[in-house]
Amino acid sequence: MPLSGLAAKITCLAIAFLAGCTSKSEFFPGRSPEQVWTVMATVAQEPQYENWILLENNVWLDPNYDRIEINRRLKRDFHDDGGNVQRQIEMLNMQFVLERTIPPAVTGTVRNRMIPVRAHAALDEFFAEMHQLLDPVEEGEVDADLVEMVELAPSIPVEETPTD
Repeated sequence: MPLSGLAAKITCLAIAFLAGCTSKSEFFPGRSPEQVWTVMATVAQEPQYENWILLENNVWLDPNYDRIEINRRLKRDFHDDGGNVQRQIEMLNMQFVLERTIPPAVTGTVRNRMIPVRAHAALDEFFAEMHQLLDPVEEGEVDADLVEMVELAPSIPVEETPTD
């Protein structure tokens, strides 16, 4: 059954929306735009991945427009629940722009087509690395927001009573 003209247009728009660019912005209070730019460049040029192997990392810095373009090629072997190994190769085309506001803000955009969840994860990783460099947690130091102390009371033995 062919789609009507309106239904076809709506379907095309939905596909374009799901496969289009994904953006995210973060603010960096207490930091100067120069500090944020330096950290942006460092994270772009020296990414840290736990679950991926970096095959290529092409970075273009444009300090005149406070913009960084990144093209990366990553791979990993994914093990599904059945123990099957699946090789995954991912291309990431990202752009990060520094906005010289108070506080400074950075907007990151994944420019290639990919599942939105993966695009958000790529942006989240970039921003997490930036925050780690700007506000490192020293060894032995614990972020109080992450740990909840719970006091456990010793258990009191309950006497067993015979049941009929």
